Amino acid sequence: MAWFLLLVLHYKLNRVVQVDNEILKKVAKLGVLARKNGTTKLDYNRLLTDRAYANQLLSELETCNDEDLLLLCLSLKVDLGILPGNLQMPAIKPLVDEKTRYMFSSRG
Repeated sequence: MAWFLLLVLHYKLNRVVQVDNEILKKVAKLGVLARKNGTTKLDYNRLLTDRAYANQLLSELETCNDEDLLLLCLSLKVDLGILPGNLQMPAIKPLVDEKTRYMFSSRG
């Protein structure tokens, strides 16, 4: 019973990501694009299990000039839970104040 509690605690602390085929395809494509751009230090196992390593590696790869690699890094950050999936933009206030706006017409 104790080993089961340790296992549950381990998964809760590490927040293991459920890996599906789409994420695996993205990680494989990331490896190919990273090698094309000169990055050879890519640990696939740590990328999928260690959130801090994934954030550090993807942040480093985001600095390159390849648009496909940048989009893939951002997409993987959302898939791995590093970035939220639905970003909320703050509400924009109108520049014109309702009290000072001109309200009269030419008919008077």
